[in-house]
Amino acid sequence: MRRSILILNFLLSLAAVFAQRPIWRGDSWHDVQQHKSGSITALWYDIEPFIYVGKENILAGVEYEIMESFKDYVNQKYGVQLQVNWQNAGAFDSIYSAIKGSSSPGLIGWSYFSITEERKKEVKFTPPYMTDLNVLITNNAQPFFTTSQEFTSKLNDMRAYTMKNTTMEEDVISLKNNFYKGLKVDDRDDDYLVMQEVSENEKAFGYVALSVYIVGLQKGIKVKRQNILTNRREGFAGIMPLSSDWQPVWDEFFNMPQTKMNTARIISKYLGAQVGDLVITASKADSSNLYNSNMELLSLEKEIVTQRVVDAAIYAQRQKTIRNILIAVGCTLVLLSAILYNRFKVKQKLTKSLQQRNDLIAAQNEQIERMNQQLKIKILQSKLNPHFLFNSLNSIQYFINENDRKGALQYIQRFSRFLRQVLASSDELLIPVHQEATLLEQYLWLEQNRFPGRFNYEVKVKETAADENTLMPPLLTHSIAEELLYLCILNDGTTGTHFISIEFGIANNMLEAEIKCNGIDRDRAIELHRSKGLQHEEEMILEKRLELINYNNVKAISVSYHFDEANAINTCVLTIPQT
Repeated sequence: MRRSILILNFLLSLAAVFAQRPIWRGDSWHDVQQHKSGSITALWYDIEPFIYVGKENILAGVEYEIMESFKDYVNQKYGVQLQVNWQNAGAFDSIYSAIKGSSSPGLIGWSYFSITEERKKEVKFTPPYMTDLNVLITNNAQPFFTTSQEFTSKLNDMRAYTMKNTTMEEDVISLKNNFYKGLKVDDRDDDYLVMQEVSENEKAFGYVALSVYIVGLQKGIKVKRQNILTNRREGFAGIMPLSSDWQPVWDEFFNMPQTKMNTARIISKYLGAQVGDLVITASKADSSNLYNSNMELLSLEKEIVTQRVVDAAIYAQRQKTIRNILIAVGCTLVLLSAILYNRFKVKQKLTKSLQQRNDLIAAQNEQIERMNQQLKIKILQSKLNPHFLFNSLNSIQYFINENDRKGALQYIQRFSRFLRQVLASSDELLIPVHQEATLLEQYLWLEQNRFPGRFNYEVKVKETAADENTLMPPLLTHSIAEELLYLCILNDGTTGTHFISIEFGIANNMLEAEIKCNGIDRDRAIELHRSKGLQHEEEMILEKRLELINYNNVKAISVSYHFDEANAINTCVLTIPQT
């Protein structure tokens, strides 16, 4: 009797639990096709960029648009008026458990579910819309681990963060079971919270999807991606109950060429064309594709971080300028108020005070204009030719492919030193001549190693220009040397070794930088360049810099070019006044 009562209480408790759980239903494909109308219920959980609430509280994301495209597909091909009822399930687990335990055929769940063999036993999947790649992330304080063994040996001193009941948790638990069973694992509600925890805890790590990692990086979450222990799976897809009869229709929809093109467009829309292609390529297991994609991913990561730093610097400078303007305006208002008060006292003093105030405002406006000119100069002189940066990275890749470890390390060391000095110099309006010469030598060394045997170089500073007080705007001669190198030397199809030389000297209180090189005529090279429909961007940037630097200066910086046809030598003379 007592046992019967216990069983009855258990059944009543179970019934109460199920009574509190919402019951979601949808029509079968058989009924929808027969009646030419019907509805399915789509369960979702907010995770950007897959599905989330966008502007004006409207659903958006990759999975949302795929579902809407499917609705249009069945309408156009089968003449079915299909209604999609979107229901926020509140959590990743809630969607999976609801789909797994439902017998209603018209349910589908979206929240970038990974296709696994274990899950195939419990739910049905749509075809994958995106390949699935989980990457290992750590705090920025951790080094880049070169081998899996190097990382797993540190697990006893680390803490893992993950989302419960996900493939990311499976990857973390696999590390725990195989390498250190005492590993501490904490759960968070979504991947971005996992990334945030890792960014704030020095000993933290976790797994996230590659696409989520890149979006998180763009959001400003500072973590480090380790190029080890990466895990690939079949892909991301929607899930349906085992009783669903919608799977053949989904298979048919995804096999359409138009669907594949549309899906690629949707992914590019939410991740960006470059990021979308990179996520798809990086998820493929082919080793050559994987290596190239990893190099592109490293470049993209640096680009995102650099852009974030540049945006922050520009924003800070803009705020500083606005603050100075507000201070100036405030001071002006105070002074004008004082003038208006004194107007009732002494009319003669008013005229004099007003003149003084006008002079002050004019000076402040002139100062603000100078600040704007200086900011424009700094922005222009901080621009390095992106082709040079990418080609230098390709050179490093070449050394690595050739197993030339010494050459690769030497090139990376010189390349890093050059970039550090460029960044340091780009914040200055004037630098000593010997510092400019050092930048030139480092740049030409890098280019000579990229193009071995193509040219020799010499950078010379005469004793008259070696003084610390002999100053010039940074990277001016770099721009000219780079232009002559690419236009006149590297475009020259003749055999033999070319040369480029730069010499600094003082004449008549003017700093003169003479840049010489052999090869084809610079003017003819520029005409050929433009005849191909290409803009000569380096010349445009140099002219704009000189225009800004010479603004309001009595003695202007000048540049002159000459070509000696007899000896096929280009000569450029840069003249910089010394005050």
